[in-house]
Amino acid sequence: MQRLKWFLIGIALTSFAADYLRMKTGWLQMESIALRSELAADRAQVTSTACLVELAYNKSLIESWVEKKRLATLAQTEILQTLDRAREGDREAISDLASLGYIISKANNRLVAFLPPTDRGMGGF
Repeated sequence: MQRLKWFLIGIALTSFAADYLRMKTGWLQMESIALRSELAADRAQVTSTACLVELAYNKSLIESWVEKKRLATLAQTEILQTLDRAREGDREAISDLASLGYIISKANNRLVAFLPPTDRGMGGF
């Protein structure tokens, strides 16, 4: 009877030790999986953030390019309107063109570049 009792105690201890070891390895595996999942989530977040930064940069480049084109188009439109007004004889438009270094020729009503006279001597000194 004593031997049976020790035999049952041995089986219980062995069973408990096996369950304890299996539980420990399970926890280690779960910890490893959780760590890998956390690292994958961090990598995904870093990649996502980098993509958002690049997207914002590209968006700002496109918006600034669009603004530059819009301003260039407005400037071209304004100069064409100034030319039309100068050809019609508008003194303000003629003065604006003269301040930019252009005149409207009387002969063929075309835009001509001119250099205003200067008080400098030869060579511009």
